[in-house]
Amino acid sequence: MKLDVASTYFFVVLALFAIVARLVTGHIYDRFGANYAIYPAIFLLSLGLFILGNPTASLGVFSASAIIGFAYGMCVPSLLALSFKNLPHIELV
Repeated sequence: MKLDVASTYFFVVLALFAIVARLVTGHIYDRFGANYAIYPAIFLLSLGLFILGNPTASLGVFSASAIIGFAYGMCVPSLLALSFKNLPHIELV
């Protein structure tokens, strides 16, 4: 498959892996804490972006989209949960 054809499926693969990552990351975040969910996500995101910057075949595009999708699915919910956890308590009158 050519790179231009593979790139049309980039976001489909990314979305599927983001859904899978959200299912797994919640358990990791609750059991081990935010550091065990966020730091691997940042590493995977940088790895996926590096692979995406140097694709030689469609496999490179698909693997990069899978890694980036998994990292995005790990990072965004974890950072949102961490930000809500650190909000100050506000009394509503």
